[in-house]
Parts: sequence; C-alpha cells; structure tokens
Amino acid sequence: MEQYTPKIEKTRTAAEILGKYPMRAGQKIAFIKTEKMAESSVSVGARLEGVLARDVAIGEPITFANSEAHTSVVQMVRERDGTLEVKTATSVYRLSAEQKTAAPEKITFEEIARVITAKGSEYTYLADGTTQRFKKVAAEINEPQQLLVYVPDYEWVQKYAPKEILQKFGENETMYEQIILEHVHSLAGKKVYMQNSAGEKLDTNDAIRSSKSTPMLGFYRNGTIEFAIPISHTPKIGWSTYDQRYYIDPSDGESMREKHLGNKVVRIVLKDGRVVE
Repeated sequence: MEQYTPKIEKTRTAAEILGKYPMRAGQKIAFIKTEKMAESSVSVGARLEGVLARDVAIGEPITFANSEAHTSVVQMVRERDGTLEVKTATSVYRLSAEQKTAAPEKITFEEIARVITAKGSEYTYLADGTTQRFKKVAAEINEPQQLLVYVPDYEWVQKYAPKEILQKFGENETMYEQIILEHVHSLAGKKVYMQNSAGEKLDTNDAIRSSKSTPMLGFYRNGTIEFAIPISHTPKIGWSTYDQRYYIDPSDGESMREKHLGNKVVRIVLKDGRVVE
C-alpha cells in the first residue's frame, strides 16, 4: 500500500507563518489535537476553542479568556497541507477550519482579521491600526502599511459612476485597471491621493475612519485633480486593494510614499472566525 506523505510547504520563519495566520488576543479560534508526544490531560482528537486571552507566540502557552483550556508552551509553528500546525512541549495542534458565513450587511474595521486576494496575498489587520501584507508568490512579509482601502470593480463603476467619469476609465475592465495603474505608478505626471470629498488628504486608516465626509481616491495630472471615485475602508468581495505606506529614504533622509494596487478580494476572515467569500 502506498504511504501517504503530508505536503509541507517550504520552510518559512515563525514570524512569516504567524503573519499569514494571525492569532490575536480577542479572536475566537479553535484547535484540534492531532498528536500526543508526552503525558497530557488532553486526548488526541480533542477540540480546544474559545476567545484567545493573548496573541499566539513562540515561547508562550495558548490560553483562552473564556475557558480554562490551555496548551503547554508553543515551540514551533508550521504550515502543512494548507493549514497551520502548532507544536507544543507535549502535543501537536491543527488550526480548525474556519466557519464560512454569508456576507454581513456591514463589516466594521474592528471586526476584520485578514483579507485574501485572488493571487494569494494576505493583508493582516494589526492592533495599532495598520495592516501588513504577506505576499504568497514571494513568501515574504512587507513592511506595515498606514493605509489600506478597497477600489470599486468596473461593474460598480459602470452602474454608479457619472457618465463623464465613466468615460475617463475606458470601455472595459482592462482599460479601467490600466488607467488606475498609470496613476498609482506616477506615469506621465499622473498621481493618486486618498482624500475626502472636500479634497483634504487622508494618509492613514485612522484619518479615514475619523473623516466625516466620503473617502475618495483622487486622480491627478501635473498637480491638478481630474476626477475622483469613492472607495471603501472595509473590504468588499471583488474590489481591489490599494495600500500605501510612508518611509524615510536612507540615502537622503527624504520622506517617501510607497503605493500599491493589489488584486481583487476573494476572502475576508473576521476575528470571530467567520469567513466571507
């Protein structure tokens, strides 16, 4: 009989793996015990679940705020067969499959754990209000972004954009995406800025959340705004990610703005374990 060998993805650091599978205090989560390597009161097949009392981290036990269940100290994390495994001093636990759900009428910023795009990039929402992208293709974690918003798809633009705005985006989805990319990449004097409907710049997630007017993505040419479209501060299936961060260029000390237009959102994971697809 042919022996089954689990597929284990190429080795990544614990920080990279926990970046892809964030397990943070206040998040509802469940683990299934799959192996017992030493004396333990928890039997193989048992389910540990509840609201995490603290972030899951190497060197700390997994504890729950709403139950007495806990593990011994976490020694290693790894990804096996497309899900997370946690090895402790006595056992191996597998992250339980997330519960899929119908899309809520409205998702709040505070509810979001992470967002997955069509090509596998994962944006994790961090406790300080920033986000961080795990780029699956390159197996790397980018520096945190101060701003992450969601750009409408072409179907939405066709349905809701004024005729004069729609004409500026071309005749199909490919042209629409290309025009946005030209502005994101600052080609031929073109730029984009996040702003409110009054034209005031919004550079962070907190600024968007506190703004009393509609957040917009403004399209500029040679310093003059040509048009703007509304965006969403919370994810929507089928809409594309747009993120940006500010950093200091070490060569000259100048403040720089890094912009990135991502792929369409295909999955939203909420902190309570629900999944929207």
